[in-house]
Amino acid sequence: MTHQRHTAIFSGGERYVTLLGDDGVPDFWVTLYLTTYCRAYTLTTMDGYVGHLVHFKLWDEAQPEPLLDKVLRLCDEAEELDEWIGFVPPVAFLAGYDAASIATHCSFTTPAVRRRLAQEKKKRSNVIQFQAAMPIGVESDPTVSSKQQYDRLTVIAKFVRFVLENALRNRKHYADYYPLIEDAEKQLLKQRVTVQSEKGDKSDPDRKAPPPEVFMEVLNLAEPECLENPYTKLVRKRNYLLIRVLFETGFRGGELLQLKVEDLDFAGGKIMVRRRHDDPEDVWRRYEPNAKTQERDMPVSDALMKELRDYVVGERREVVNSGLPQRQRHGFLFVSYKGKTKGQPMSISQAKRLIQVIAKSDALAEFIYSEGLVLPKGVMRHGFRHNFNYLLSERIDEQNRQAREEGRLEDIITEKEEVDQRMLLNGHKSASSAEVYNRRHTKEKAEKLVKPLMEEIDRQIKEGRNRADRNRD
Repeated sequence: MTHQRHTAIFSGGERYVTLLGDDGVPDFWVTLYLTTYCRAYTLTTMDGYVGHLVHFKLWDEAQPEPLLDKVLRLCDEAEELDEWIGFVPPVAFLAGYDAASIATHCSFTTPAVRRRLAQEKKKRSNVIQFQAAMPIGVESDPTVSSKQQYDRLTVIAKFVRFVLENALRNRKHYADYYPLIEDAEKQLLKQRVTVQSEKGDKSDPDRKAPPPEVFMEVLNLAEPECLENPYTKLVRKRNYLLIRVLFETGFRGGELLQLKVEDLDFAGGKIMVRRRHDDPEDVWRRYEPNAKTQERDMPVSDALMKELRDYVVGERREVVNSGLPQRQRHGFLFVSYKGKTKGQPMSISQAKRLIQVIAKSDALAEFIYSEGLVLPKGVMRHGFRHNFNYLLSERIDEQNRQAREEGRLEDIITEKEEVDQRMLLNGHKSASSAEVYNRRHTKEKAEKLVKPLMEEIDRQIKEGRNRADRNRD
């Protein structure tokens, strides 16, 4: 049987994914499980659950007898004997070797398993042997990470328990079956390999993002008038603004792509981050970008706000009006410029490609080489968040240095104040309740701190433009 994932976007904006069979009908148990436990999750999380369950169903369908059918048969046999010799429950619903088989199956990628099953089906007509579901010793079959195998087994164990509990709940001897259901879950969870915490190299900041001079060069290359700009003229202004917003704010990708025109406080010089899960206005994007962090107002430079205003009343309005009918027009800030998606909100994949284009450009590679830099990790969207926090730390250090030199001890930012300000600017939740009555003061100080930083960035950008103009002359 083939399994096809299907995503529905309801009129209220809710996104729901389920699994369809050959007949186009949603799988009963998967749909019931997702509706019961996963409906409040994001689409990405729910889609991941469905992927794990597809992998399990490939194993289940490769067995001589599917797991639920086997359990129901064992229960029927035990209940039939009850009339003659008294009730004797089955020894187990899921044997140890079956749990080990599932664990090995979960170590392989889904495409590899599909390919192996298809090969076995061709060789043996409709007879699929146990080895097909557990292709041990096939070196060419790619495997998944230990973490993904761990996650698969966790979801499968919960799903198996859910199915067995609900399938047997109304049986006369359910109390006798319940320990066997618990044991089936435990057998699967025992197969998980503990995922070691990845420290060491991962704690190296260079492995999280390139140094700040690389991000400044990316911003310079993205300038619409830059001769080495890798983008077509049609999208240069939009792409520059998107990159500059990332540079000045350190927003997550989801926060950036869910921004609306109404989130731009032109008078206050701030961009407002708002949480909009299941936004009914977003009817195009299957994977809805959204804020994972707390709502907040982020100060940016006056120059950026002016350019965003020009973009909103100019290019963006023209693209949306020409690309979409009146009834489909929306407020999302960054939009697609061409093709079938013209005027629609920019998708996650489009934003990812946008960053990849400049990250892999010859001009940036030449700069990195000329500076003698070795980058363990290239420029990625999330790297701008690390870069923002680095610049923030630099600014705090500089302010504290000046305050000490001038004897303004009351203006020195303490370690606790720095943590509070960083949490506010990044939208992080506090591990413990913050000092509510001090938050306004902390917020004001944080905003005053960032504004000069953004103006300094604008000054450097203008200096870069002037140097480029002089070189052209």
